[in-house]
Amino acid sequence: MLAGKSLAFLEECGRVQFCQAIDIRINPYADLGYQRASACFEAILVRNGVPFHLEKHVSRLFNSARRLMLYLHRDQDYIFEKASFIAYENREIFPEGILKIFVSAHTEDGLRASSHPHIVIIEYPFLGYPPSIYEEGVALGLLEYRRPFAEAKSTNAGYEVARLFLSDPANANLYDVLFCDQDMGVRLASECSRSNFFYIMNNKVFTAPRITITGQRQESRTLDGVTRSLVMRLLEDKAIAPCEECEIRITHLNRIEACFITSTTTGVLPVRSIGNYVFKTDHPVLRSLMAVFREYRESYFQSRLP
Repeated sequence: MLAGKSLAFLEECGRVQFCQAIDIRINPYADLGYQRASACFEAILVRNGVPFHLEKHVSRLFNSARRLMLYLHRDQDYIFEKASFIAYENREIFPEGILKIFVSAHTEDGLRASSHPHIVIIEYPFLGYPPSIYEEGVALGLLEYRRPFAEAKSTNAGYEVARLFLSDPANANLYDVLFCDQDMGVRLASECSRSNFFYIMNNKVFTAPRITITGQRQESRTLDGVTRSLVMRLLEDKAIAPCEECEIRITHLNRIEACFITSTTTGVLPVRSIGNYVFKTDHPVLRSLMAVFREYRESYFQSRLP
């Protein structure tokens, strides 16, 4: 399998090696990522050896590690250099791939993290998505759940509850879940398990805030998605539509004209339904944004070819 023969990077307890992905070995007893899902990661789209906004992903990786107290002792330039090298060396094996960077806690007692976490960088092929989902949109289900440490891209961030929900045969037609929870008696939506959520109403675009303040309490509600931030910037720079952060009340879903989700792999993806609520997938604001984002990403890759 080509993915197994691709170049990968491993740092374990300060020991550094480049090797084939199939040869990566980590002692599960000494790894809290394996034992307690105490780890963070990033997934980056790569084309012809060029990672898409790698610097933003590395910056967020360090924020996640800091929030989860993983004691990442390397600096951002170090991770950036290693990840760039892996992507470049695998460019012929994977004309289009997903680069993943994992940081998991090393442990001596199975509970506390030591000062030298494990770092793994691997790449695997990206097969893309059928064009039909960009025309027809995808279906989401509502799931009551609030992510702990929502500002960190953690391996323990709701993926399991989403997987169990989506594994139910009754939910076989769903692409993902939209998390929602009660806040001061109001049922609010936040984000999906693998993407950020936006909606369109009166030719304006809205998305859930990253941080909410209730009285004296400040809480993170959504991940600061790299594609999310880029989409918000493109909406403004290209004068497509105003974009605001606001509460997303479940009771207001019947007022929404259109909605979409954003992620590293999908880019901008229309949503056709959430439960019994149905939305337009051909909304002009949505279609303009999709075209602008697609053009931006193509230009980004082309301008950075070696």
